[in-house]
Amino acid sequence: MNNVSPVDSAIANIANFAIKLGVNYKQIKQLNPWILGNEISNKDNNSYVIKIQSPQSARIVDSDTIIHTCKSRENIFEIARKYNIDLEQLLLWNDIIPSKKLKRNQKIIILK
Repeated sequence: MNNVSPVDSAIANIANFAIKLGVNYKQIKQLNPWILGNEISNKDNNSYVIKIQSPQSARIVDSDTIIHTCKSRENIFEIARKYNIDLEQLLLWNDIIPSKKLKRNQKIIILK
């Protein structure tokens, strides 16, 4: 069963938006094929809805998401290699740039 989340502003990062809703990034992308990138601009301040799975359904999909906690001096390249994830995807999911240093205990989203 699907629920909807009403939205009336821009969303800078779909992955972070998903975490706030307690759902998986992939869910949002699969249920809302009109979302093409990792952000939604809303220059005209239109209202729209984003479909999300009900909490009961979401529990099954949550196994697709790993939240990696950064260690001291760890970098995004090492994390991508460790989880065998495409670096560009990892950067997109987490809205970071490769040259930015990661902080100890920073949370990194990894989608399987």
